[in-house]
Amino acid sequence: MIKLFIIIVIFYNPIKCGHQYITVEGRLFCYGEPIPNLKVELYEEDVLYDDLLNSNYTDNEGDFELSGVDEEFSQIDPYIKFTYTCPIYEEKSLNDVKILYVPSNVFRYYGYIRDFYFNFGSIDLKIIKKRVY
Repeated sequence: MIKLFIIIVIFYNPIKCGHQYITVEGRLFCYGEPIPNLKVELYEEDVLYDDLLNSNYTDNEGDFELSGVDEEFSQIDPYIKFTYTCPIYEEKSLNDVKILYVPSNVFRYYGYIRDFYFNFGSIDLKIIKKRVY
């Protein structure tokens, strides 16, 4: 039993996962008008439950910027999430939750650099669906 323990300790090489950083930004509109003071959340999708990396509010021009870090064995799968009814006079529904994923082509690894950036650009909520990949 002791020999087995020693062998495990000697040959055990834990797989280390690395920190992966993501920064996203964009601007939200509804029919061409900026959406101020809207809470935008940055998540990282996982098998069991998603990790909230950061949250912030849009400014008066509808701009947002979020940064987060997650420790993963594989490539992170970040997305932003927010709830808004566009136009505001429509009846609120479950379709008001918007989920926008960062495209996978953003994640190009250069050595040990794991710092990624994506700009969603200007998003008018009148033209997007509930979930965009």
